[in-house]
This record gives sequence, C-alpha cells and structure tokens, in this order.
Amino acid sequence: MKVCTTCGNEIPEPATRCPFCESQQPGGAPRTRSRKRQVVEVNLEAGRPTVAEAIANLDMRIAENRASGTRLLRVIHGWGSKGKGGAIKAAVAKHLAGLKRQRRIREYVTGDEYDELTEAGRSLLSRHPALKSDLRTDRSNPGITFVEL
Repeated sequence: MKVCTTCGNEIPEPATRCPFCESQQPGGAPRTRSRKRQVVEVNLEAGRPTVAEAIANLDMRIAENRASGTRLLRVIHGWGSKGKGGAIKAAVAKHLAGLKRQRRIREYVTGDEYDELTEAGRSLLSRHPALKSDLRTDRSNPGITFVEL
C-alpha cells in the first residue's frame, strides 16, 4: 500500500488515482514522508459502509494515526442523503464523545461548530494553523468532524 499524496489515505500500490479524493497519483515507488502529517483526512463514507463498519474504521484510523504521530484528523462522515438520515454522522458524534470521556482523544469539533467566529473553531485554529488554508471549504460543514489525538 502507498499513501495518497493529497489526502493521506492508504491506496493500492498500482493506483494512479486516489479512490477517496480522486486526485492523480505519481507513478513509481511509494512516497514516504519524512515529517509528520499535520492533518490527515479519513473518509468514513467511502464504499458506503454500515454504521458499525464506519465506527470500526474510525477506531482503526485513530489508532494508526496516533501511532504515526499525527495530531489531527479531518473525518468525513457526511450528513445524510437528501437532507435526512445521517446515521453515520450521529454515531460518530456519540462515539467521539465517549472517546473524549475515556481520554482516548484530546478533543473533537464538529463541522457545524467549526468557524472562526465560534470559540471551538478559534481554539482549534490556534492549535492547528495548517487548517487555515482550508477554512473556506470546511467552515460550518456538517459533513466533517475534526478529531485531535
């Protein structure tokens, strides 16, 4: 497996396009990173998983990224098709609240709360300045949640 040069998700070795973010990938040997990735994107929607599969994937990605030294995840969970549903979004919020109580994660900020005008958003931006480059697209996005490890 190699790592997508755009979103950081693991992709098959021969892939020329990332199945998660659809960005073009360079050919040749897998790319290695010499420094920690500051923000890693985790797409829980990929492959249309069940809620249980999405939560299991989230737990696995939290463990992997904590071990690699990553400090922040941008979790894509969606917010329900046609404006209703959102079972994965609700389950992720409940699960992250439990992980925070157990002190297995430092903090989480839902996309709904993520804005430079909110206390949660300002606090997250001050701790992770790399987020400023994507603020325009992430601001008040109900389909994502940021997880600090």
